[in-house]
Amino acid sequence: MALEAAAERGAELALNLFGIRGTPSDLASYIDRNIRIDTPEGLSFVLKVANRDEDPRDLEFQNRAMAAAAE
Repeated sequence: MALEAAAERGAELALNLFGIRGTPSDLASYIDRNIRIDTPEGLSFVLKVANRDEDPRDLEFQNRAMAAAAE
């Protein structure tokens, strides 16, 4: 999938799943898709779409690391 299409699809997911509306931009990533959503209110969110072959333990570790960084 082209980067622009992936970013637009990420924006659709952010809106449909989380009610977040904004402008998407694709972020660099090794395995996953990471899409930044910038809202009209000036907030930014990152939607991470994991590769289906990723070990769930690795994803849990990444989620915990992001949560700790956000504190």
